[in-house]
Amino acid sequence: MFERIKHHHHLQSFELCFNSIGNKYKQSVPKIGVQLGEMFKHNRNLIHVDFSMCGFTKNDCAQISIGLNENHHVLGLHFNGNEMGIDEYGFLSIDNKH
Repeated sequence: MFERIKHHHHLQSFELCFNSIGNKYKQSVPKIGVQLGEMFKHNRNLIHVDFSMCGFTKNDCAQISIGLNENHHVLGLHFNGNEMGIDEYGFLSIDNKH
């Protein structure tokens, strides 16, 4: 799914909140952080993303953050309920766990 979104030209809002896809859960998606990081690195159309309460671990978040650091198109990112949160500058931060 994330591979297709990586190159999708029309999707602007992506909400997966309250889905147990992070590595905190046994039924998690393998290498979810790497997959989402790659998606953010390549997709230039997403502007709103909600990943609240998905069970992302610190490692998942670190991988997602790598892709987000190269993406300057996402304007809204919701990340509450994971092992990292959003800081006042809009970056994933260990100090802002929500």
